[in-house]
Amino acid sequence: MKVREIMTRELICVEPRMSVVEAAKRMKSADIHAVLVVEDGRLLGIVVDRDLVLKVLAEERDPGRTRVQEIMSPDPVTVDPDTDVIEAARLMRSHGVSRLPVVERDGRVAGIVSEVDLPSILSRLE
Repeated sequence: MKVREIMTRELICVEPRMSVVEAAKRMKSADIHAVLVVEDGRLLGIVVDRDLVLKVLAEERDPGRTRVQEIMSPDPVTVDPDTDVIEAARLMRSHGVSRLPVVERDGRVAGIVSEVDLPSILSRLE
C-alpha cells in the first residue's frame, strides 16, 4: 500500500509570516494538531500544538507578535506519495515524529500522513 492511498489531502496550511495566534485558531477550527508552513506551494516547515506550548507559552513570548517561521520545525522529514506505508511508519518511528508531510517530486505539498492513519502498520513494527 502506498502513502497516496491513506494520506489526508485536505490540508490546513499557514504562511511563515502569519502570527502563531492565527495558526492556533486555524488548528482549533479544523480540530487538528499540526499545520504545514507553505509558501508558493512549497513546504517550509511544520508547526505542531506542542510547538505552541514549548516555544511560545513556556518562553513567555507574545503569540500575537511571534511569527510561525520563528517556531516552526524547518525541513521536516517528508515522503512522496509513492512511498510504501511501511516505510513511512518506519520513518516516523526512527525520527520520533507522528506526522509526515507528503511532497510531490516537484516539491509541491500533496498531503500529510499521521500515525493515526497507520495503527495496524505501526503495531507490526514493534
